[in-house]
Amino acid sequence: MFVFAPPAQTVIPVWGREKELFPVRRIFCVARNYADHAKELGEKNQAPTFFCKPTDAAFYISEKELGEVPYPSATQQLDYEVELAICIGKGGSDIAVQDARSHVWGWAVAIDFTRRDLHNQAKAAKGPWDSAKAFDFSAPIGSVRPVDKTIDPSETDLWLYVNNERRQHGNSRDMIYNCDELISEISKLWTLQPGDIILSGTPSGVGPVKPGDVIEAGVNGVGTIKFKMV
Repeated sequence: MFVFAPPAQTVIPVWGREKELFPVRRIFCVARNYADHAKELGEKNQAPTFFCKPTDAAFYISEKELGEVPYPSATQQLDYEVELAICIGKGGSDIAVQDARSHVWGWAVAIDFTRRDLHNQAKAAKGPWDSAKAFDFSAPIGSVRPVDKTIDPSETDLWLYVNNERRQHGNSRDMIYNCDELISEISKLWTLQPGDIILSGTPSGVGPVKPGDVIEAGVNGVGTIKFKMV
């Protein structure tokens, strides 16, 4: 018997299938996976650095309407980062790079929000990034597009606009570690499970938003999302 009602399962609707839902298990993220983004942060490329967001950080944004995302507390600089999300459908550990794609169920467009001021403080203190990355509503995400309904996103454009001004534009081919390599590397550290989501990094152009700003972001061939910070 539960001592109180367990939380609802975080789910993301499947594109084109109104009654099907993708259950989210964990959210893995990778830092500095585009060389131009590492450069704008003043950091060097290195072996992939992973961090996690809580499952309920995933906040679904419908492609059919303007969503709303709460502006978080305790920050004076909230930065956006548009990313291609890899949605895992088959688990495994020590997955070979050449086998990685068979573990993908689908793809989505997502935002990795960062409390940049807290992030900089954590890096300076060589401390954990949790308060900077793992807060409520920190991963707005669109519907999951199944692999059989998606053109291979290994070479596709990512983009983000703030108030109709383009801020980010890049291509997934410029990842330092491509999607297959990320799946393989993460599976060496954790046993991947169905429902896990991997945010694969962001191109340059990262910057702050404030309440009232409207963000529109997309990954060509995968989807778009649009929402207002409130």
